[in-house]
Amino acid sequence: MHTEQCDGAEEFLYRSATYRAADPIRTNVLGSVATSVAQGFQHYEKLWWWLVVDDGDVIGAACRTEPFWLQLGPMPRDASTTLARTMAPHDTALPGINGLSAVVQDFLDTWCETTSPRASRPWSQTQDNLIYEAGAMRAPDVEGQLRLMTMEDFDLAVAWNNDFSAFIDGAPYHATDLDLEALTAKIEHDMLYCWVLDDLRVSMVGHASPVRIGEHTTTRIGPVYTPEEFRCHGYAAAATATLTRSLQQQSHCVMLLADATYPTSNHVYQGIGYEVVDRFVRIEFS
Repeated sequence: MHTEQCDGAEEFLYRSATYRAADPIRTNVLGSVATSVAQGFQHYEKLWWWLVVDDGDVIGAACRTEPFWLQLGPMPRDASTTLARTMAPHDTALPGINGLSAVVQDFLDTWCETTSPRASRPWSQTQDNLIYEAGAMRAPDVEGQLRLMTMEDFDLAVAWNNDFSAFIDGAPYHATDLDLEALTAKIEHDMLYCWVLDDLRVSMVGHASPVRIGEHTTTRIGPVYTPEEFRCHGYAAAATATLTRSLQQQSHCVMLLADATYPTSNHVYQGIGYEVVDRFVRIEFS
């Protein structure tokens, strides 16, 4: 068993295809990040793509998009420990780790045992996200309709994305140039919508780049955001259910991530037909 680095997103997508096809839900974040980079929708300061290979087969994968966290795919314990030992000398500034809780813990245990500089930094769990898969949608009877956002909505989309990030992270957020570039691409490629009452925009829902493996496509909903003054009317539920149903009609498997500690959103998603399949955690180093 050994690890290999890919030269770019295209190579990563090609070489990890069979591995990701075996679990398209739990590997979706890896696939959507790589797809958005390969298609030019998203850019990052620096990129790493890792595969864990055993007897010629890919059994684990990970990516890191600087300045963000390492994203781990599902993998057995010996694969995550092999990956940690390989990465430790090369990414001493690693800010944190995302992934399935058991995989993150296995990776972290080995990472902290290495002699890599800064491997002994204190860490804490900062997020706990439930992984949902869409079943039969039950859209609430809510006034309004879903429409695509255009560049005429750009300023509002920026403000709402900043508010969404601040709400999730609990701290003020201001979009970076890379954020603005990604948001522009999202609008230009029909991946961002709003719920409207006549001409009043009251809620926003989008989705990540669809991940296609063979004849199958998996798409992740997000962000979902409603400003405080428009909450408790079912707009987000209606927008999410409508977009999800539209994607399902295009033969997409649809999923989303929701903060396990925030009961309101989990109640909404379960109420419209999403089912919990697993959970991701994030740990961050001091």
